[in-house]
Amino acid sequence: MKIYHVLPKSKLGGAETAVFSSVAYLNKKGEGFKVITIEKSNDYSHINSDFLIRLDGSIFNPICYFRFIKLIIKTKPDMIVFSLWKSSLFGLALKLFFFFTKRKIKTSLIIHSSKFSHWMDLLVTKIGVKVFDNIYFDSLSTQKSFSKKNNEQDMVLSFSTRQVSPKQFESLEHVIKFVFVGRLHKVKNVTTSINFIKFLTDAGINIKYDIFGPDEGELENINNRIAKLKLNGIVCYKGVLDNNDVIDTIKKYNFYIQFSEYEGMAMSVVESMKAGLVPCVTSVGEIPNYSKDGFNAIHFDARYIHDSFYLKDMAMKLKGVIEDGALYENLSNNSSNTFLESKGYKEDYFDKIILRNK
Repeated sequence: MKIYHVLPKSKLGGAETAVFSSVAYLNKKGEGFKVITIEKSNDYSHINSDFLIRLDGSIFNPICYFRFIKLIIKTKPDMIVFSLWKSSLFGLALKLFFFFTKRKIKTSLIIHSSKFSHWMDLLVTKIGVKVFDNIYFDSLSTQKSFSKKNNEQDMVLSFSTRQVSPKQFESLEHVIKFVFVGRLHKVKNVTTSINFIKFLTDAGINIKYDIFGPDEGELENINNRIAKLKLNGIVCYKGVLDNNDVIDTIKKYNFYIQFSEYEGMAMSVVESMKAGLVPCVTSVGEIPNYSKDGFNAIHFDARYIHDSFYLKDMAMKLKGVIEDGALYENLSNNSSNTFLESKGYKEDYFDKIILRNK
């Protein structure tokens, strides 16, 4: 079976990481699985070029749609899977062309968030839900947000991309180490996490906070916030991590911090928990379905994270965890044990998307 999975771009992100992690496995299973990327990227190191088709175009260039449709007609895949709204645009264009030419092809859409970035995202996704043959979701919380959730064809995919052996537990040292790995987009509220770090330092906690990820419009604000709060040397932007280095890198830290306004599965949080970090996270999206405040995580209320009084109170709560070695150890152990029995994304992809459509 020949399957194409269309992504907007090759970059560090939950949807992209999941798809790229599955390429070798699905081809070993005898499937002709390839990834199509629409926009040009500076990094293709995480995928074998034999399994990659690059359009190097733009959603605003009609020629790119023409090239995509021509590719599909020429290579005749059995099924195409689309992730994220930019990819869905190409799927809708293909559906429209095939409608008038009376051709048929199986299409699937994977939805990765219960929220929409803007009106185009909302419009394209809503239309996609109605016209694509199969709809999949990255989590139960995302599935519940869509009207077709009761359709038996709509299924939730596991977004556990790899097995991770947790780091060997070590008690907190003199310097408490926090980390964030992800897109530097305003929805992630990285600047707010820096505000929180300031409250911790004011409470007398010796902290190191490292930030990794591609800039999506927030790096300048992040650097300005670091300078304004005089946290240079305490909070550092470390650039973009290669996906293969993520696990080994985050194992060097004690806490994972992510103050997103909304999320789907939040794969970076999942991987940090597998590694044994204690996540300090807003309770949004799927996060409250796999983490519990005070058991394997520290939850923050997304409604109040911009409130200085709230952040100060939470800083004092976390200070209590840091100063209580037994409490931190319990949180860390419970965090690393959370996904021990979970099924992987690539296996779920094969079972639910490929086998069900053969």
